[in-house]
Amino acid sequence: MGGVAVSRSAEEIQDWMTARLSRLAGLRPEDLGPHEPLRHCGLDSVALVAFVADLEAWLGYRFRSNPLDDHPTLAALATFLAEETADR
Repeated sequence: MGGVAVSRSAEEIQDWMTARLSRLAGLRPEDLGPHEPLRHCGLDSVALVAFVADLEAWLGYRFRSNPLDDHPTLAALATFLAEETADR
C-alpha cells in the first residue's frame, strides 16, 4: 500500500471505526463501547482483517503488525493512529 498517511484526530478515527464496525457486525454504533475489545464485537477473523484493510486504505497508513494485538479497543487504536499519522 502506498500513499501518504492522512492526519486525523482520535475522535474522527474512532467515529469512522465505530460506523464501519457497526455496519460489518450489524450493530448500532452505540452498542460498540470505546473501551471494549474489538475482538468482542461479533466479527470473525476474516471480517476483522477486512476492517483493518479498510482502515489502512482510509488513512493511507500501513500497519506493521496486527493492530488489535497492541491496541485492542476503539479508543486505544484511535489514539495510536492519531499519534502515528500526526504531522505527516
